[in-house]
Amino acid sequence: MAKAGWWLGAAVGLLVAGGARADGFHWSAVAEETIGHLEEVVAAYRGGRVEEAKEALVSAYFGCFEDRKMEAALRKEIGLQHTGEVEAQFIYLRNDVRRGASVDEIAAIVEGLAVTLRADAKILEERKVPEQVYEGR
Repeated sequence: MAKAGWWLGAAVGLLVAGGARADGFHWSAVAEETIGHLEEVVAAYRGGRVEEAKEALVSAYFGCFEDRKMEAALRKEIGLQHTGEVEAQFIYLRNDVRRGASVDEIAAIVEGLAVTLRADAKILEERKVPEQVYEGR
């Protein structure tokens, strides 16, 4: 490699070591998108917009976590028990929004989910789990 381009090779090496994928797909992006919707739940709920909070929760779970295959990846790579525990957090959040829980309770569940989703994304990236979890099926 030419001396002037040494930094390019180093940068690529750092990206690959950091979990970046040649195809550009990152589970962390799926996690952050899901978390973004969950943060919308908190913001809407804090503002008294319960229906908007419910819609944001549906988007977080069905539009990101499930639709973008993170749920399937967790089931396959981390296991049914852990995935069930993550899904239970979404259910607790839904139920707490419906029952009129405090904003602090809602925010605490979202915070816990965010920590879990980020950690799970890191595991999926370390294991190089493809975007299409069940390729060939």
